[in-house]
Amino acid sequence: MAQGDLQKSPSPFIIRVYKTNLKIMFDYKIIAYNKLGKVQETENLFCSPDEINDVMYTMSEQFGYAEALDTMDTHCGEYGERPLSLGERRYF
Repeated sequence: MAQGDLQKSPSPFIIRVYKTNLKIMFDYKIIAYNKLGKVQETENLFCSPDEINDVMYTMSEQFGYAEALDTMDTHCGEYGERPLSLGERRYF
């Protein structure tokens, strides 16, 4: 593409998009429960949001149910069947 082939933009601003491999990391607490709702294992992780899914899946396969919370106790995900003794999950 030659320099003369560029069309004039209606806006004087140029927006450039760059791809990066930068991952934003957070602290998570993953809690695994058995079918009775008793805590079996707790793991604290510093990772990206997509990495907690693998850990939750593995813990739910091992114990029955796993959920992830961030540092402000906000629900970030779950795997498995939630035990009735834990009650309904309140999303807020």
